[in-house]
Amino acid sequence: KYFLNTDSVKYYNTKTPFTSAQYIFGAKEESLVEFTHAQNIKPYLNLAVDYKRPVSEGFYNYQKSGVHNFSFSQWFKAPSNKYNLLSGYVFNQAKIEENGGLAVDDVFTNPAYAQDASTAPVNLTTAENKFNQHNIFLTQTFYFGPEQSAKDSTQKKSILPKYGLTHHFEMNSNKVWYQDDEDSSSTFYSNFYISNDTTRDFTKSNTITNEIYFHNYSVASEDSLNTESFKYSWSGGLRYSLNRFEQNQLTDTRHGLQLFGSLRNNEIFPSKFDYKIDAAVDLAPKYSGDFLTSVQLKFQPNPL
Repeated sequence: KYFLNTDSVKYYNTKTPFTSAQYIFGAKEESLVEFTHAQNIKPYLNLAVDYKRPVSEGFYNYQKSGVHNFSFSQWFKAPSNKYNLLSGYVFNQAKIEENGGLAVDDVFTNPAYAQDASTAPVNLTTAENKFNQHNIFLTQTFYFGPEQSAKDSTQKKSILPKYGLTHHFEMNSNKVWYQDDEDSSSTFYSNFYISNDTTRDFTKSNTITNEIYFHNYSVASEDSLNTESFKYSWSGGLRYSLNRFEQNQLTDTRHGLQLFGSLRNNEIFPSKFDYKIDAAVDLAPKYSGDFLTSVQLKFQPNPL
């Protein structure tokens, strides 16, 4: 809920630079800082940055949690309307203090804690959960369709996209770890597997995804709902993925090759029923025959 991903990154096309900033402050020092800036370098090239920082101190001792979100995005669109490039970088970080719960039973009845619950003792004072995520991605599309001339005197030609060939590349790195420097006299942990005076358990995963697919373009014109627009959209292609997993001394590498496709109705046309169908089948020898299907239906008694 608090992290950015490739689908939540925003792309802009602005005639003038756009900046948005806000600061929200709430109870127990809950706060949120947001900043966005987007600017067109050229009429067909935009760059944007987005930063978000939610923080909560918590009501009890050693309960602070904070998140960092940062994204950089780029959008390039060829004047001919034949090529489109979206690329970006996303960074997510979370730091969450773990207090192991309260060390006393009378926190709600003892007058000493009535004014400030943070004075109540807790079981842990050095434990922390951390999460780091880096994501680099690009999506480039070559469009196909009938040519049209510009309405001005330049006589420039562009196309009305009807079909597209898209290549998507994504490299994702995740690391989550739990660290506690509590000494061996602590009675909170009942078992010790690696060290009895500190712990730094972590899990890493690195994933590379490369896919290419062919699809139709559901809206034939950017300026109007062209009557030639497709009533439904479809796509189909091939996806390769490489995943490396590491947990302490354990490492594992997996390769995947999938044939996938999707079909859904065009939501710009009012309909009582909306549907979306996704399917994928594994082709890699180790997982050959594994498949995944998903069907979503939505009923709207009075569509607009």
